[in-house]
Order: sequence, then structure tokens, then C-alpha cells
Amino acid sequence: MKRGDAEQARVAFSLLGVFVIAFALLFFAPWGEHGSLVVSDVAYVICASIATIFGVIATRKYGLRSPLGRTLLLLTVTTGLDAVAGIIWATYEIGLGILNPFPSIADAIWALFYVAAIAALWLALKKVWTQIPLVTKLTTVIIWMLLFLSVYSFAIAPQVNDTSISLVQKLAGLQYPVGDLILLLLCALLFTTLHRGVFGAGWFAFLVGLSLYSIADLAYSYGLWAETYKSGSLLDVLWFAGQLLWAYAFYLHLQFTKN
Repeated sequence: MKRGDAEQARVAFSLLGVFVIAFALLFFAPWGEHGSLVVSDVAYVICASIATIFGVIATRKYGLRSPLGRTLLLLTVTTGLDAVAGIIWATYEIGLGILNPFPSIADAIWALFYVAAIAALWLALKKVWTQIPLVTKLTTVIIWMLLFLSVYSFAIAPQVNDTSISLVQKLAGLQYPVGDLILLLLCALLFTTLHRGVFGAGWFAFLVGLSLYSIADLAYSYGLWAETYKSGSLLDVLWFAGQLLWAYAFYLHLQFTKN
């Protein structure tokens, strides 16, 4: 095994180890319901912070003069905002004892998270837009529209029509399904370009990570409105997986220069 391959394996197994530990602690819940809540909140911040650290290193490597460097900066801002929002959420739940603090400052930070993530994917998509066949674009959009109708029926329409929640709560709650649907569309379009080798290995990890994160968010959005979501549930591991995949994607950008 080459030295680079050995290092890549160590990083991959280290990130996998973080995920396995978090998953095991939530699955077996050795410290009860409150302990699982603490584990979830802390693990969320740790995973997002790990991704941000890798992102800073990758961005410094490419610099802001290159298009890739600017895209990596936006992705690093995305993970950084996720970490900050996670810290605020954990402060409410662990420090103040306010469970599922919604709406809160954390939701405003996550709104900026979507702005940065969408901007990063849009920059990447602009690079390859003309290389995507029209049929592929139409097929992807049609499939996405079917997903949109499904999400609209169970996560968007109920919140819009719910007269028991305020306008602020509606706007804060709707940012998740709307933002996640946009991210999933951009991810799907970028996925169609990977087989042509336009992007390097790191982008596959980015797109899978963002997709997992968005799927978890959609489930969270419904659970939040239906009042069934609880921090410390197994749903949270999808966020951890997404965040750690971002970290691995940044690492791959440090190892391979073909992007």
C-alpha cells in the first residue's frame, strides 16, 4: 500500500470511527433519554467542526484566486455555519433545558447555511451546465418535481395551512423543506456529471453528504411540525454521516488535484 493510500485509509477509518461511536451511543442509549440528547447535540457540533477544519485546510491549499478555492470557501462557510447553529441549539437544550428550541437564533444561522450551500453548488453547476444533455436535465427535473409534490403534501402544505402557528414559525419551518429541495435538485444535476470525470473524487462525497443531510432535514421538518421530533433519536445519525462525508470530501481535495 502506498503512503498516500495508507493515509487516506487512516482518515477514512478515523471518520468512520467517530460515526460508529455516535451511532452506538444513540442506539444503545447507555445514559438514558437525556444522555442521548447530550450525545446527539455534542456529536453534531463535533462532526460539523471536523468538516470545517478540513475545509479551512483545503481552501488554503487552493486559494481564493481559483474557482475551486472559492467554491471550497463557500462549502467551508456552510459547515462553519452548521457548527455555530449546532452550538446555539446545544446551548438551548443542554445549558438552558429548552428542548427543540424553535424558532431560535439557530434557525437564522441555518438559513444562512442554505444560502452558502446553494451558492457553492451553483458555482460548481455553472462549470458543467452546458455539458449536461438536455434529456438528462429534463429527466432530473421531472423526478425532482415528483419529490417536490410529495414533500409539499406532507411537509409544506400542512405548515402553510396550520392556523395555530405564527408567521415567524411558518417561515422558520418552511426554510428547511424549501432549502433541502433546492439542494437535492442541485446535487442531482451534479451527480449526472460525475461519470464524465469533470469533478474529482471529493465531489461524490460532498454530494452524498449533502443529500443525506437534506433527507434528514426533510424528516426533521415534518417531525418538528407534527411535534414528533426529539433530539437524540436515530434520525440524527444521518446528519453526522453527512457532516463526516463533507470532512472526507475536503480531505480528498487535499489529496487529488483533478477537479
